[in-house]
Amino acid sequence: MLPLAEQAACAGHEVLVTAAASLSGHVSSRGLAFAPSGPDLKPIHAPLVVHSLDKERRGVADYFVARLGHARATAVLDLCRAWRPDVVVHDEVDFGAAVAAEAAGLPHVSVIVIGAGRFILPQLVQVPLARLSSDFDVDPRGNAELLYGQLTLTPFPASFRHPSDRLPGKVVGYHLPAPPRSTVRQDGAAAFVTLGTIFNTESGDLLRTASLGAAACPEVERVIVATGEHLDPAVLGQLPRHVAVHRFVRQDAVLSECDVVVSHAGSGTVLGALSQALPTVSLPMGADQQLNADRLKALGLGMTLTADEADVDQVRDAVAAVLTSAAIAQKLDAVRNEISALPGLEGAIRAVSDLVA
Repeated sequence: MLPLAEQAACAGHEVLVTAAASLSGHVSSRGLAFAPSGPDLKPIHAPLVVHSLDKERRGVADYFVARLGHARATAVLDLCRAWRPDVVVHDEVDFGAAVAAEAAGLPHVSVIVIGAGRFILPQLVQVPLARLSSDFDVDPRGNAELLYGQLTLTPFPASFRHPSDRLPGKVVGYHLPAPPRSTVRQDGAAAFVTLGTIFNTESGDLLRTASLGAAACPEVERVIVATGEHLDPAVLGQLPRHVAVHRFVRQDAVLSECDVVVSHAGSGTVLGALSQALPTVSLPMGADQQLNADRLKALGLGMTLTADEADVDQVRDAVAAVLTSAAIAQKLDAVRNEISALPGLEGAIRAVSDLVA
C-alpha cells in the first residue's frame, strides 16, 4: 500500500494514510501523513500451530468482517467525515474501510493483497457483510460490487492468481519497482529467511529451523534472517557465523542481493521473490499462505514443506533443490518478465484519479 501512497503524493495529490497506531513509524519515515485508526496490532507469542485453510477462511468472516470490520468501519468513517477525502483506497481484506467509504458516499478502490486468490469465499462472508453494511445504512448489494468498489488494483501477475478466482469489475495491474539485481556477487548463494510480521511470533522454533537449514546448504554462502519487530533475535540462539539476523529489513533491497527465499509464503514475500525471479521454499502456517504455496508448486516456482514437521535437513535439501533447478529458473524468469511488463505505479494512480475527475 505504501508505494501507491508515495506515488499519489509524488503526483501532487494530498494523501493521508490510516492504519494501526503501531505502524505510524513506517509511514512517517516515508514522509507521508498518518492518522491512526483502530484497533492496534497486539502480537501474540505462541508455539507453532499450523492452521487449517478451512478455519482461516472462516476466520475472514468471523473476525475480519464481523469483528474487525465494525471497528474499522467506525474509525474510517469518522476519519472520512473529518478529513473529507475524494476517494478511499484500501486493501481487499479491510472490509470496514469499504463499508465506511460507501457510508460516506465516496468511491473506493480495492488493492489486492491475497496473491493466489480463493481465500475470501463469497458464501462465507455474505451474511456477516450484509449485517455490517446494515449497521452503517449501506446497501450490501453483491459481495463483489461492495468489496472491490469501482476499481481493483493488483500488483500480482495474472498467471499467479488461481484461474477459478478471477477478479471482477475493472481491474488495473501494476508493478512495484524492484531494485536492480546486485552486481556484487559472492561465490556462493545468498538466502533470505523470514516468517513475516504476524505469524513470526506464533511459529515456535520454526524460524531457527529454517535459518539453520538454509545455512547448512552447501550452495549457500550467507543467510539474511528477518525476525520481525516483535521477535527478539536472541530467541534464535547461536547460529553459524555466515547468518546475519535483523529485526527489520527493507525486503525489496535484501531480495535484490539474494538467490533463494525460505518463507511462510505470505503474499508480500512471494511477490517480492517473484519480482526478482527467486525460487522459494515455503513453510505455510496459516492465512492465505497455503494457497500461495500451492500456486508456487503448481507453477513450478518452488517447493513446499510442512511447517510443523520440517527439520533442518529437509530445509537444507529443499534449498539446494530449488537453487540448482534449471526448470524452476526458467519458469521464474517468465513470471518476472510478466511482472515487469505490467504498467508502473503511475498508471494505477491515474486510474484512481479518473474516478473523481
